[in-house]
Amino acid sequence: MEKQIINLNFFALQEQIFEFTIYYQKCVSDNKKCSDFEFDVKCFKLQLNDDNEYKSYFVTFEKRDNFSKYQIVSTHNNWLTVCYLYNQIYNNAKNNNIEIICKKKYEKYIDVIYNESNIGSEAISITPKYLHSKFGFIINFHFKKLQSVSFNKDIQIASLSLDKKGSPNNNFYSDVYNKITAFLNSDKSILLNINGLNNNSSMLQIESNRLGVKKYVFGNDNGDISQFKGILNYGPYLPYTGNPIICFVFRSNEKPLSHTLYHALYGKTYPTFKGMGKMFNFIMDKNNVIGISVDDYSENNVNNLINEIKQKSNGRPIIPIIIVPWIKETATTEQSKLYYNMKHKLIKERIASQFVGIPRINNYDNLKWSVASIGLQIFTKLGGSPWCMEVSKNKCLIIGIGQSHKKDVNNKIERYYSYSIMTDSSGIFKNIKILSANTDKNEYLNGLVINLKNIILNEICHYDNVVIHTSFRLRKVEIQKINEIIASLKEETNKQFMVIRFSDKHDYIGFNLSSNSKTPYESSLIKINKNEYLIWFEGLSSSKPNLTTRISPPLHLTIDYPQKTDYDYSKAYLQDALNLSGANWRGFNAKTTPVSILYAHLLSTFLGKFEEYNLDEINIEELTPWFI
Repeated sequence: MEKQIINLNFFALQEQIFEFTIYYQKCVSDNKKCSDFEFDVKCFKLQLNDDNEYKSYFVTFEKRDNFSKYQIVSTHNNWLTVCYLYNQIYNNAKNNNIEIICKKKYEKYIDVIYNESNIGSEAISITPKYLHSKFGFIINFHFKKLQSVSFNKDIQIASLSLDKKGSPNNNFYSDVYNKITAFLNSDKSILLNINGLNNNSSMLQIESNRLGVKKYVFGNDNGDISQFKGILNYGPYLPYTGNPIICFVFRSNEKPLSHTLYHALYGKTYPTFKGMGKMFNFIMDKNNVIGISVDDYSENNVNNLINEIKQKSNGRPIIPIIIVPWIKETATTEQSKLYYNMKHKLIKERIASQFVGIPRINNYDNLKWSVASIGLQIFTKLGGSPWCMEVSKNKCLIIGIGQSHKKDVNNKIERYYSYSIMTDSSGIFKNIKILSANTDKNEYLNGLVINLKNIILNEICHYDNVVIHTSFRLRKVEIQKINEIIASLKEETNKQFMVIRFSDKHDYIGFNLSSNSKTPYESSLIKINKNEYLIWFEGLSSSKPNLTTRISPPLHLTIDYPQKTDYDYSKAYLQDALNLSGANWRGFNAKTTPVSILYAHLLSTFLGKFEEYNLDEINIEELTPWFI
């Protein structure tokens, strides 16, 4: 496979070894915290003056009473130097009257504001970083929407997700590259001048590796590199069981819309979708399709609707397709609340459902390109498995871990809740299990340890490898506990274990300057730090060099366990992570995140909304993937 040079949006300082001034005070009491000071203070482990070992010190960059001055070298403590760089950018902005917004999510960064409009403003984010053994800055572009403005097409265009015509922006990478370059050539780049240190105007160049192309397995173990063609030619990997029914639900005056959707799913409307029968072996005739009319979706009518659905199913599995007057992207607060209330009531009765918005049905082209994915989701909720993935690591159990903690008005956790999504390296959905739920942090963590260990021990006899997939949303203490569990199981079982943490909330992006679109190839991988990788889950194709849609930024992966590992050892596990993005049954070509992480995130969204609307806790286990 082609290797390429990827230009990472990291700009290193030309001089890496330099000195700067700090003011320090020794931490003499464990009870004293940084927040106890009235000015900005951080705590670092330093070896100052004649210390024989590293000790804890409170540090600030401005002269303060009872703080001693010290000239420190940049290599003494990387975290301290990164903090110093942030402080210098902040001072540069203040001294040059440049509008910025200071942010802190998982690390500190600064947004430089420009090109303000009535829907928001463009921003260049600057994040001080120690990367590839170098100090420098991650620089990226994003659009900041005004809170008062609803999400719309103009915002997608301003964010570069859509092009100026409103179509998917296949020049996303080149447009972002141009935004970054324009900033570096502008007067505002003075922010990067750090006390006479020269900043490199070139991006960090890293030679990429290539993982294998995702390959899908369909009926009778036939393979293909296309999800859609594979289903059409070979049928689904595993059929649904039982004798299910599809039930169209619509308001009384919207029956014609149910006919429109029915004909599209039958395969009569669009040559691009052959129908539920040919694609998924579900025959849409009067024996398998029914309809129910309601006056509206008031609570009383919804309760009556559920009773009628159960009565008409006559014991057969049933999937209601509910036609509603909104789509998710433009739903009002009340419409969103109604959606989650209805979902909750149906799930409580062990009924998976499919909602379809009237704006989508009424838009001929929109329905044309979405009907196949609607059919795919219905088939999955019926209990079928449309495809699985060709595996890299045989006999590999993969457990995605998610959480949905309940917070009070002060953003403090008042109830802890975590769960697992179980699959294997083929991507076949197995089950959901609650790991722990408790209002007490320590009791919650104890439950997490016990239940995760039991889940693994119950399955371990069938597998040689176990991989835990976690997201950046998990708290540090949760990740530590998971790593401890895995370390102990490694000793007990002599099996192979790995813990991989995924993040799509980062500012990394890389460019392939040999392509006009500047987009890297699909399955490209670069190592950016110890145990840290960027992987392009989608991108240019060797067989199809011209893009037809927007390509997402890479996913950031961190191997938390084992601590010492190299690329050759990790490659097969990284390949399976890439493959699992293709096991996404939400839609054809929906493949930017492994299902172990995506499904955990989707489930977290539902559970969070159920909590927000004060709905009863429900049993989320032993169901088909109702949340996709």
